[in-house]
Amino acid sequence: MKKEGYFIIIGGHPGVGKTTLARSLKQFLSCIVISRDDIFRRLFENPNPHSTEHKQKAFKECLRQCKNILVKNETAVLDMPFSRNMEIEAARRLSKLLHKPWRFVYLKCTDEVANQRIRKQKLHLVKPELRINTRTEPLPEDVELMVVDSTPPLKQYINQVLNYIDSSTLL
Repeated sequence: MKKEGYFIIIGGHPGVGKTTLARSLKQFLSCIVISRDDIFRRLFENPNPHSTEHKQKAFKECLRQCKNILVKNETAVLDMPFSRNMEIEAARRLSKLLHKPWRFVYLKCTDEVANQRIRKQKLHLVKPELRINTRTEPLPEDVELMVVDSTPPLKQYINQVLNYIDSSTLL
């Protein structure tokens, strides 16, 4: 499967598997993954994923990098929580501005599974004891998205995600 010039955003709470999914998509798509956690680490000596200032600066840089990728007609996969609807809207505006189709995959799993995953990752920016439900707003109703239960192993839902990305309905 080769999708060029797509903007794929992967959202969800810390520990749901966003980065795992984003990196796995590289096996199937010609894409460049932008991770907000990686941007945090590049921008800040001591990144704080709970700091509004850090989140805003990192999000702005994520969108800038995605724009540079999409302008080259390459596919950008943005891995970040998308905890605020204004972030979702900004991503949608970017895709419309550049006339690029986009897909939004929102991952969910139980808190227990998310916390287990975070504990296994030594470099995870969020500590399980500080992990909070980062989404305080309901997902927007006017945005087409795919909500995926990421509790089972990735191999059980990767094809479902790829079919959604490959669907003929362009947003």
